Amino acid sequence: MSAYTLIKKLCFTGLLFTSFSLLAQQVKKIDCCKDINAKATIIINDNSVSVGTGTAASTANASFNFELTGSVNTSAGVYNTDGNLVRTLWGGVRYDAGCYLGQWDGLLDDGTQAPYGNYTVKVLTNNVQYTWEGVIGNNIKNGYHQFGGWGPMTFSGSYGYLGDSFAEGGISLHYFSISDPQTINGVDIGLSAIITSVAADDKLVYWACGNQYETPQGNFIVATKISDNTNFVFTSGINHASGRGATTQNSVIGYATGGQNTINSIAVQRNGNYLFGARGDTLISYDKTSGSRVKQFILPDHVGASRLAADNSALWAIVGTHVRKYMIASDGSLSDPGIELSGLLAPVSLAVNSDNSLISVCDNGTSQVKSYSVTNTSLAWTLGQLNGYVGAPAYADDKFAFTAENYGNSNIAYQSDNSFWVHCTGEYRVKCFNPDRSYKRFIAYVPSSRSSVANVNNPTRVFADELEFERDYSKTLTQGTDNGWKLKNVWTPGTDLDIYGKFKNIATLSNGHTYAIGSNGN
Repeated sequence: MSAYTLIKKLCFTGLLFTSFSLLAQQVKKIDCCKDINAKATIIINDNSVSVGTGTAASTANASFNFELTGSVNTSAGVYNTDGNLVRTLWGGVRYDAGCYLGQWDGLLDDGTQAPYGNYTVKVLTNNVQYTWEGVIGNNIKNGYHQFGGWGPMTFSGSYGYLGDSFAEGGISLHYFSISDPQTINGVDIGLSAIITSVAADDKLVYWACGNQYETPQGNFIVATKISDNTNFVFTSGINHASGRGATTQNSVIGYATGGQNTINSIAVQRNGNYLFGARGDTLISYDKTSGSRVKQFILPDHVGASRLAADNSALWAIVGTHVRKYMIASDGSLSDPGIELSGLLAPVSLAVNSDNSLISVCDNGTSQVKSYSVTNTSLAWTLGQLNGYVGAPAYADDKFAFTAENYGNSNIAYQSDNSFWVHCTGEYRVKCFNPDRSYKRFIAYVPSSRSSVANVNNPTRVFADELEFERDYSKTLTQGTDNGWKLKNVWTPGTDLDIYGKFKNIATLSNGHTYAIGSNGN
């Protein structure tokens, strides 16, 4: 980018400005030999710009000349003797090579007349061109887009199923092959909704939905067939259209309106007959094939359950800061044997493994995954560095940031071979671990971040919200890979920025310290 170009100082009296009526940005091409060469000119910017004197003050407008030796982008402004910009004439206008006559109407940026004095017109030229390089923080291979972060997920057979945590009118249900998890496909049944929870057995995928385009919000459960991803028709269901301007009727169960009837979570018995839903302080059991409501269980103290998981004989529920076990009877009713898991501080998600032997819990209190025996509730194993990124922002595969002020919730889900995926909202990624808990791979997806900024003095440091990426400019960004970038630091814990805030400006100063402006709100 070139330096500022100084144009001849223009001297005016206050009376002169009353006759100015031309637009400040008026510029026209002129005959160089006749108009420029006859005047005193200054050649700067490596001969890219030539500037002529201003016209006499007795004319009806203040004009100035400039010459371009090539096609460039230009901006111009008027400055007072203190060097302060008092009027922007134009910005980002491209002109071809040649000589030009520009005009100033004598007004300041606030619309008032400029007082008597000397003024300098400066022209900035550049030939900056923008070239698309690729994406940082996202290794999805195809055109998968959603407003919020990675939503609730589950697995059945060779596929994973993913719901949008925030809907903006597009397809809300998705699936991917375990062999190619970075290619996300839509389950298009004409439905758009907030997906609060997903569960699956060997035949059906169940989606808990909230339709924010209804007033009041409609809440329900819909199912799709694993065989062909079409809507499954419940014999006890009703037909309902969900989405902005939606007309497609789908079979749904458990329909109720209002925020108090939001379905927080669902769980299904893979080898049993029942589907369970958590709505307020009530646990509801449904026949998972017909969709008929079977039984309900009111939680004590009217405390709601935030997450559910089911094995062959029990339903596990996060109730406040506890994970409790409820026994499932053959008729679908629930009973409370008074059993809960120990050693948890702030559970946020849970899942039963594929052979129904372990219940695994994401504990935000310690930033770890803890697994317990479903039979005697003894602790089987713990995964993750204690306290994760608290006071230690450097990224590691065995660190977790389970909650953040972002859309969606952290969750955990098991594949049929007991490999498992852990979604960390504070990292904008989902990590896959082998059955022996060794790290395998990840899916990274930065949603509609509220800020994206590079460190002005160290552009290898690139930020999206509170995540810091390192950009290697020697490598080409390739869609579907992390070639050329890596997650460097997770600054989520301790920043105390809400969903609408995040880092706005970041700079490393000469003292070696890096400073950032963080804000809450849009």
